Amino acid sequence: MAANGAYDPAAVALDSGEILASAATDAANHVLVVQRFSTAGAPAFPELTLTGYSQPTLATDGTNAWLVMIRQSDGYVVSRQFTADFGWSATDRVEIGAEGGGYYESPNALRQTNGQLRFVVRGPVGVDANHSAVLEFQRPL
Repeated sequence: MAANGAYDPAAVALDSGEILASAATDAANHVLVVQRFSTAGAPAFPELTLTGYSQPTLATDGTNAWLVMIRQSDGYVVSRQFTADFGWSATDRVEIGAEGGGYYESPNALRQTNGQLRFVVRGPVGVDANHSAVLEFQRPL
């Protein structure tokens, strides 16, 4: 993941000592990249590249990881899971859909999980354009 042009970075430390990092790399096409860095800081080839998503955040239990992001096609908060046995999941899990009011932005996950995936996200506009709800979310892993 090149530092030039990357934005919305997030990172978690794995029990192995490696760092798993995500960032948006293309604003026009809403491209996200997830990349692993060795204990010495050497980057591996990006292990996940997704188009049509924005505002990534990461959480981990030390072995597994969850990438939480905004899906551009419908604005839902979705996630993908990484497991050592299977790698990254191929489909999105909708964490918050239309039932939360929409207009989601800036998900921020609690980096270290403890049996729960937890994050906050900006929700629907409140009484006027200058006020928005903040939603807290959690679910068992």
